[in-house]
Amino acid sequence: MGLIVTAANTRISLTFSSFATEANVDIVTVYDGGSTSAPVLGRFSGTSFPPRIESTDNIMLITFTTDVSYTNTGFSASYTSVSPTTTRTTTYPTTPYPTDTTDYTPSYCPDTFLYYDGFLNSPNYPNNYPNDVDCYWYLDTNSNDIYLAFESFNTEQDYDYVKVYEGWSTSGQLLLTASGNSNPGLVYTWPTGRMLVHFHSDGSNTRQGFRAYFNTYITTTEPPAETTYDWMTTPQWCGGDLIASSGELTSPFYPSNYISYLDCSTRIRVSSGRMIRVTFTDFSTEQGADYLTVYDGPTTNSPVLLRTSGSNIPASFISTSNQIYVRFTTDGFNSNYRGWRLMYSTV
Repeated sequence: MGLIVTAANTRISLTFSSFATEANVDIVTVYDGGSTSAPVLGRFSGTSFPPRIESTDNIMLITFTTDVSYTNTGFSASYTSVSPTTTRTTTYPTTPYPTDTTDYTPSYCPDTFLYYDGFLNSPNYPNNYPNDVDCYWYLDTNSNDIYLAFESFNTEQDYDYVKVYEGWSTSGQLLLTASGNSNPGLVYTWPTGRMLVHFHSDGSNTRQGFRAYFNTYITTTEPPAETTYDWMTTPQWCGGDLIASSGELTSPFYPSNYISYLDCSTRIRVSSGRMIRVTFTDFSTEQGADYLTVYDGPTTNSPVLLRTSGSNIPASFISTSNQIYVRFTTDGFNSNYRGWRLMYSTV
């Protein structure tokens, strides 16, 4: 058991540098206060790194419990004292677990509070989740905006589901209900900066589950007025069709870093009989891993005009027709790059 106390009117930021415990058995619990009766900021086990955790005050308690069999290397973490960037009153919800826990295994699904950004997985992911669980993740970006992007999704159709609510209550606006094997993609809300994610499984038939990432939603420009998609449901930064005579296109969240596992495609189309000039103003991606490809036509079957990665700004070029297809793909590793920005015009 470890108690951390910093100066008054500060918060504690806890960062894990290594983590390996027996999954679902040997558990690290972080409390937002000085006792085990304080709200739980998170419970963690297994080999996945916990996200960065921040308290709401200057006291944090960390406990570590193990059983009588199987050990692992354990964990290490460091903490710093930080000043609150905003004044925010945090009201923790009462636990949504059922009162009858006879057949319930809390280590699968503790109340988990995640701050700023991070990943959330269904229990046991990438292995199958268990039956009869209800998991709740409370997400807070400490900002007005929050998005949740699913990297993978596979649950028992109509019986095991994910629901996403605006705010930290199931009485908030329902943003998403998803079940089956179709990836729900991205969920976005504003201005609360908070989401509640609820995962439910019934008593039979399990699947791999899901993995998702959340962070602050960042844009640098408003979408062009002439578009053939809905800005709020299909954001420009990860696909759609642009039909304005000129405009710009950027990687997701530019000039902040893009995220892993992206596959974003945008088709740019101008008036018939015209061509498209493309000029880059910035370019920074992981060399040999995260690629931008531009096709001289409306599909990936069209000739390739450009395929590049790294830090060199590509030279300007002109298409041979009135359409180009822009595709940006990233792998699952280093995403500490700001991405790219291009301008296009009609010629």
